[in-house]
Amino acid sequence: MSRGPVVVFAWAAWITGLTAVLVVWRPEDEIQWLPFAAMSAVIWVLGLAFYVRRRLRSEVRLIPDLSPGTAVLTLGLATMLGAPALGIWVALVGGGVALFGLAVLARELLTERRLNR
Repeated sequence: MSRGPVVVFAWAAWITGLTAVLVVWRPEDEIQWLPFAAMSAVIWVLGLAFYVRRRLRSEVRLIPDLSPGTAVLTLGLATMLGAPALGIWVALVGGGVALFGLAVLARELLTERRLNR
């Protein structure tokens, strides 16, 4: 299995586990656990769709599935979201980290386009 849908399957397993615990504790309250059960079913189907799409795609991927630029961008955005509680300087640091993550992602995209020509 390619690594792309693994994250979706892991999320589906997590939500399914939480739903199972909720069903065990409160089996008579369908209004509480039924939305979670529906959500986990949708996530499992979505993961399966990603897996099938990956298997049918014939192009060679030159960028890895897990990009450090994505992690850096997410860290920068999360830091910016925490800024109101900590101060403007945290927002500036987070913005710089997010810009660096965007630059890394842009470089990866340009490299992929250049090599696919």
